[in-house]
Amino acid sequence: MQLQLQSQNVSSLISKLEEARGSGTLASILDQIENSGSTAPIVALYTKFVNQPFFKSRFRTEHVRAITREALRPLRQPEIILPGTPQTRQRVNRDTGVLLDEWDVTQVESSGIVLRPDQALSARYWGIEFDLGSDKNNRLLEKYLLGSSVSRVVQMLRDLELVEPYFRRRHYENIHILPPRGSADFEQLLIDVLNEHHYHARHAPLVEDLLEKTDLRVHVLGVQRNRGARVQVTMTSDPVLYQSKLATIKRLEETIVLSPASIARFVMESGKELEPSILPNSGSTLLKQQAIGVRQSLFAALERRHKNPLGPLMGVPENLRIVIREFVEVEAARSTDALRDREVQRGVIHRVRRPRR
Repeated sequence: MQLQLQSQNVSSLISKLEEARGSGTLASILDQIENSGSTAPIVALYTKFVNQPFFKSRFRTEHVRAITREALRPLRQPEIILPGTPQTRQRVNRDTGVLLDEWDVTQVESSGIVLRPDQALSARYWGIEFDLGSDKNNRLLEKYLLGSSVSRVVQMLRDLELVEPYFRRRHYENIHILPPRGSADFEQLLIDVLNEHHYHARHAPLVEDLLEKTDLRVHVLGVQRNRGARVQVTMTSDPVLYQSKLATIKRLEETIVLSPASIARFVMESGKELEPSILPNSGSTLLKQQAIGVRQSLFAALERRHKNPLGPLMGVPENLRIVIREFVEVEAARSTDALRDREVQRGVIHRVRRPRR
């Protein structure tokens, strides 16, 4: 219940600051708000907005609400509560090395499964809450969940500020800032697959999503990409629609396209094997049929999102999860090589080829 109240407070604060900005009273309203606690990043963001031009529009009103709702989704009322045991760590002052009277949750164990904090956050996205046995422990986890959600809403609001002029010049025609729920769930499931053993993947900034068709950023060991490789996620398994989607992506060769169709093609070209339940007689199955099998397997996992503390992740067959990660690793290296080649052509860097494995 505490998280839901915190979520309401954050939403109310953003609405209040947006209204004040529209009426020209943002500076005076900010003077009345304490710049501390979980909402401090929001206050800091709007402080930067004080002297920036503001164009009041229905577009902004609707999308600020949508962005806030999406970023705070992990804080909503849970659909299922599971018992959990936390492991905590005392914070240390980085300057002095002195132990502080502050603690962080480093992992949560539930039903024999150990989750990192980012996986606990993902579980909350799926509507799974963990009862850690005491108010103190629960508050530690809630603090992390709240902080992570506030950080995301701040980043998304900052990016909205950057992209709105672009859409305003186009008269706000056919604007879809956020994907529909089914697409967002599909994207989150793939993030979970990529982060199963280590934290590698995250949502790309909203500005990259809208202007560069980049849904995710993924860091792969051995691939030097400061912000991570670019990933475009699409659910389509139809070859015609898939090719149509590819045609809209700028610098396609520098992007990983993660979809049932691309996964199926990787399986065929690499000689990988998937379970018969996914791809019966995979050696002779047409590409489209294989793509449909991959898509159906992923969507079947989404139907079992509350069967495991990790959400739908464990509903995806293990060898399909492995194949997805291997595909992204291969494509991250390929797309980064393409990026470096372009940079060499522009004289930005001198090319040093990665040794082949």
